[in-house]
Amino acid sequence: WTGALTYTLQIYFDFSGYSDMAIGLALLFGISLPANFNSPFKARNVIDYWSRWHMTLTRFLTAYIYNPIVLRVTRARMAAGKPQPRRGKMTVGTFFALVAYPTVFTMFISGIWHGAGWHFVARSEERGFYLVVAHGWRAWKARQGWKLDSDIWWHKAAAVALTFGCVVVAMVFFRASDVPTAMAILAGMLGLSPTSTAMDRSDFVYIAALLVFVWGMPNVQQWMGHFRTALNFQPQPHWTERLLPVSAWRPTAIHGMAVGVLGFFALAIAFSMAPTEFLYFQF
Repeated sequence: WTGALTYTLQIYFDFSGYSDMAIGLALLFGISLPANFNSPFKARNVIDYWSRWHMTLTRFLTAYIYNPIVLRVTRARMAAGKPQPRRGKMTVGTFFALVAYPTVFTMFISGIWHGAGWHFVARSEERGFYLVVAHGWRAWKARQGWKLDSDIWWHKAAAVALTFGCVVVAMVFFRASDVPTAMAILAGMLGLSPTSTAMDRSDFVYIAALLVFVWGMPNVQQWMGHFRTALNFQPQPHWTERLLPVSAWRPTAIHGMAVGVLGFFALAIAFSMAPTEFLYFQF
């Protein structure tokens, strides 16, 4: 679990910083790039997660693979005289034809895009399975006339924790060199391997601190929400801004000094370590 959690957090901060750097560098040349990372670990389901993680790729896959498949299947069903789905009244057959099949195929293409290895495909298909289950659950709730999302705080917290757990499991396939290695790691996480070890207290504190930062702090778009952002939209204010208005970024001397101090320490740490590439650089 220590390895799976730390790698998940590593790739989270890696891709978050990588996306922010690309947007910032583009703005220096007058180019406005869309937001690509919006606190995905705060998502309450995998559908919301994929709308927050690698947002540009998700939109590309949706527009050029998922939607054309759905359109083609819909036209074929209409030509065959099959009934079209109605809101809250989707049958099992219609769900598999218009939701499950396009989702699984799109995620298969996503796996191939990430790399030439079956573990990439397995990871993407696992997330495709997550998406199918999430869509199926929401379709069933709509059919029953239930509210899709709960407003109870501990329901929200449990949903975020469950979604994060699913992401951690999927990241094992992303990190492992092949499928057998990934399965061995998962067996160790379940305590089914003789090489399984307990998490050290120091590791627990370190991971817990990072999770508090991930779940409790605003992202860059929220922090700079008072000004023009890369996506040119006004995000919802973070709770820290309502509690402490001074925490929101403004072009003042105090914020300038704070950013300067953070930048100094970031550069000092970076130059004191061996150079490393971004994990997402290969993609």
